[in-house]
Amino acid sequence: MDEGGGADMSGTGIPEGEFIAPPYSALPFVLGLRVRHCVQVVAVPQEGARAVWFYGLTDRSWACVVFREGEAEARVWQAGERRLWDEVEAAYGWWVGHGRPDHARFGLTVGPGPAGQRVWLDDPADSWSP
Repeated sequence: MDEGGGADMSGTGIPEGEFIAPPYSALPFVLGLRVRHCVQVVAVPQEGARAVWFYGLTDRSWACVVFREGEAEARVWQAGERRLWDEVEAAYGWWVGHGRPDHARFGLTVGPGPAGQRVWLDDPADSWSP
């Protein structure tokens, strides 16, 4: 990976074991709800490292976090008009802060027009647009 290539580099203390989850489990579901128009790709571990990529679906923004065995902090690169990793990290923090809710605690309210779709956790009064 070219560390210069115009991407901003930072780090994260989110542990790989807490962040890497099966495809249909709660965390990928929550990331899909909280980080709009984004796709996540988890690479197969190679030589003690695993990359997780995020790509914006409406622009050319991207982020990559690389977890390495035995390291407490993972490296992060991101570029584009959106700060995708910042959004992902905020969504992860939201999920942890709400007790790591599973699918059963979420609901969807659908009304007329695009603004009529609302996602909520535990209470429809506390909703957001997906």
